[in-house]
Amino acid sequence: MMMNMKRTLSTTAAIALSVGLLAGCATTGQLEELKAEVAKANEKAEMAASSANKAADASTVAQDALNTANSAKERADAAMDAANAARRAADDCKERCERVLQKAMAK
Repeated sequence: MMMNMKRTLSTTAAIALSVGLLAGCATTGQLEELKAEVAKANEKAEMAASSANKAADASTVAQDALNTANSAKERADAAMDAANAARRAADDCKERCERVLQKAMAK
């Protein structure tokens, strides 16, 4: 997108320069000013493209971090489920042991 903007800006400047030369209305000073403005516009377009690339890179890094966090959450949830299952099994075992102990004490 930035390359299209830069290309359009450069094309527009070249057309303006050509029209000025063909019409004979532009002085050398005016042409130099126009060239300077085109150079500044190109520089700004390059800086904008660079900023857009950096933003895209940052977005990629953020997405990777989000994916890692989601994966860690899934593993933590699985570990919590396993711990809850172990607790239920331990509670069941405790109850069975208490019943066996009560039966043994009753004899």
